Amino acid sequence: MTKIVAVFNIKGGVGKTTSSVNLAAMAASRGFKTLLWDMDPQGATSFYLRVKNKIKGGVSGLTSGKHPVTRQIKASDYRDLHVLPADISYRLMDEQIRKAGQKSSRYIREILKPVLDDYDMVIVDCPPQLSETIAGLLRVVDLLLVPSIPTILSLRTVKQMQGFIKKDLNSPVKMRVFFSQVDMRKAMHRNIVEKFLLKNNRVSLQTIIPSSSDVEKMGIELAPFIHFEPDHKVTNLYGQLWDEIQEILMLEIRPGLKLR
Repeated sequence: MTKIVAVFNIKGGVGKTTSSVNLAAMAASRGFKTLLWDMDPQGATSFYLRVKNKIKGGVSGLTSGKHPVTRQIKASDYRDLHVLPADISYRLMDEQIRKAGQKSSRYIREILKPVLDDYDMVIVDCPPQLSETIAGLLRVVDLLLVPSIPTILSLRTVKQMQGFIKKDLNSPVKMRVFFSQVDMRKAMHRNIVEKFLLKNNRVSLQTIIPSSSDVEKMGIELAPFIHFEPDHKVTNLYGQLWDEIQEILMLEIRPGLKLR
């Protein structure tokens, strides 16, 4: 059965897109056929994977039957990794849901249903905002990943998201927080990470993704970091992060590919 994972935080600048791209690439390299949906109208994920930020017919075409999702998906340069591109019209998804008179979760299911049999994993890079569309997505995912940086404001947004899920979503969501862009040389970063992991072990992933100027080269290389720096420490840590995710989703271990 296809597993759906959302990478989401209401705060921007926390490594959401970087994590989405590299985790999707890691999943594909481990033998899981993966669809990466760039739901953020900004289209950074599509850009990193050399895919044009455009879908035919806009967001309305995804459910009208005129331009089904099966015809919108693009192959990446990497085996088993495909992309459903971003489009500026995604900002109108809430309006489309209201016009259709549908529950947002049903709307998301209708978009993804035609391709679920074709993929082992669907990873969604979400825009940094709470909306009816995001609420619908969170009701259908198998796992919600929340990248966070070790600052007080970031932890505040994590609590806000936990409150939203508990009080407003009215649906059980398996949520896991992980830290990215961490500089363990900074006392504040160390203290925040250590205290959070100690107090929130049940909702946390243990792998910590450090801050690295090398990762910023994704915008130059237009490729997942794990592929143009396969021997880098950060690549190894993304592998460990994927191992945690794979265990949570109870996915079978598969023979993977050598990173290139």
